[in-house]
Amino acid sequence: MGAIAIAFGVAAYKIYVKGYPNNSLEAPEIPDPPKDTIPPETTTTEANNGQKEVLYQTAYDCLGQHLTLNDEISPELGCAQTISAILLKCGYKIPKKGISTVAGLTDWMLSNGFKEEIKYQRGLVITGRAPEWAHIGVTGNTHIMSNTSYTFVSKGLTQGLLQANYHRNSWYKAFPIVRMFAPS
Repeated sequence: MGAIAIAFGVAAYKIYVKGYPNNSLEAPEIPDPPKDTIPPETTTTEANNGQKEVLYQTAYDCLGQHLTLNDEISPELGCAQTISAILLKCGYKIPKKGISTVAGLTDWMLSNGFKEEIKYQRGLVITGRAPEWAHIGVTGNTHIMSNTSYTFVSKGLTQGLLQANYHRNSWYKAFPIVRMFAPS
């Protein structure tokens, strides 16, 4: 019961005392920590999975790094910037300062050949939208790699770093609207 009260107090502080910008980019709740290891590095020779594997492997190789194309964006709101930087590393022509909103990056992906997917698979860009915020990451086998907004030492999470910070089940619990996009 004490943990629930603490979690509620932290969430209430962030919402009512600290406040969120009107276009907040990430959920205020604490994601579940990974329950198993990060998926191992793999490659595939299937042509239709090639770009998804490149996206997955690039994100995997960047775990633990702070990624941004615009240093003016706060690390706690850097999820779209993180994915912009990963897409740039994959060879996509992202705007020079990246894209700083989930909605903007979603529009960019759809106008640059990404296709919406229904079935979860690794190597997709995944978005989650709740009434007050949105978040974006890259899917792995069991976990989603995304920018971590807050430091939680006990959960091994550090603000501003790309981490495997959501189990896919936790993502679906945190966000009522989930969309996934396959690279072209």
